[in-house]
Amino acid sequence: MSTRPVLLATCSAGLCNRLIVLAGCLRLAERLNRRLVLYWPENDHLNCAFPDLFENPFELLAGDRLHWLLRTERAVKWYNPRPDCGPRFDEVSDDGDPAAEVLLIKAWYAPKLASEQFDGPFHEALREHLRTIRPRAEFLRRTDDFALPARCLGVHVRRVDEWAGAVEEFGRSRDEHFAAILDGVVERVPETSLLVAADNEDSERRLRARFGRRVLIHPKTSRGRDRRGVEEALLDLLLLSRTAGLVGTHYSSFSTVASMLGPNLAFTANEQNAVHTLDETVRALAVALEARDGSVPAPA
Repeated sequence: MSTRPVLLATCSAGLCNRLIVLAGCLRLAERLNRRLVLYWPENDHLNCAFPDLFENPFELLAGDRLHWLLRTERAVKWYNPRPDCGPRFDEVSDDGDPAAEVLLIKAWYAPKLASEQFDGPFHEALREHLRTIRPRAEFLRRTDDFALPARCLGVHVRRVDEWAGAVEEFGRSRDEHFAAILDGVVERVPETSLLVAADNEDSERRLRARFGRRVLIHPKTSRGRDRRGVEEALLDLLLLSRTAGLVGTHYSSFSTVASMLGPNLAFTANEQNAVHTLDETVRALAVALEARDGSVPAPA
C-alpha cells in the first residue's frame, strides 16, 4: 500500500450526493497531493456497489478494512457536514493538515479549502472532475439505445424523500413553475421534446396530460434505492446530460449533477425563473434548443 497521505471521501446518501462529493474530493486530493480512497457503502440510500455502476479503479474502503482506518496510532482528521460539529467539509485547512495521515471528508456536497469560494471557477473545476467518473460501458450503450430527438429539453422533478426538510425544499419547485417554463419553451420552439426524469408517477402523469406525446420517459421497473432502481436512475442522469438544457428541482443534487455532466444550461423551476424572469428563462432555453442541428452530442 502506498505511503502517501490519504484523503478519504465518504458519503452515505443517494447517487448524486455521492458523485458530487467524490468529484470534489478528487479535486481536493489533487490539490493536496493525497491519495484518494473512497467509502461507498451499500445501504438504504443506495444499495448498489460503485463498480456495478462505474469503471474508475478507485481504491475502496470496505467494512473489512475499518481496522486500517481505526488503528490507534493512525492520525485522522475529520471534516463533518453539520455546522454544529466542526470543522466542516467546506472549511478544509489550507495547509492540507500535514500531520494527519488521513483526511476524512464526510459531506453531502463538494468539499473545498477554507480560503476558497463556491464560485464559478470552483464549479467549473468540479464539473471537470465529475466528468472523469466513467459509467460502465453497458450504461452508455443503453443510453445510446434510447435515442433522443435533437431538440430535447431535460425535465427533472424531485418529490419523494423520507427527510422532511428535503421534502419542503423540493416543494419550492412547484408544478406551476415547471408548467410556466415548459409552456413558454414549447410555444417558442414547437418541435421541442421533453425528456422527463421523475421519482414519482404522479409527476409523470401530470406532464403527460399537459404535453402529450412530446414527453419521453425512460421506462422504470423500480423507484427504490435497490440496485435496479439505482441503475435506472443512472440512465436517467445520463439521458438528462444529453439534452439541450435542463429545468430542474430546487435543492436537488440530481438536477445539479445532470447539468454539470451535460448541457450546463439549467434553470430551477421556482418563482424567480417561472414568474419574475420567465421571458429570459424561456429565451435562453429556446436558443439552446434551436442551436441543435439534428445530432445529440454525448457528454465530454
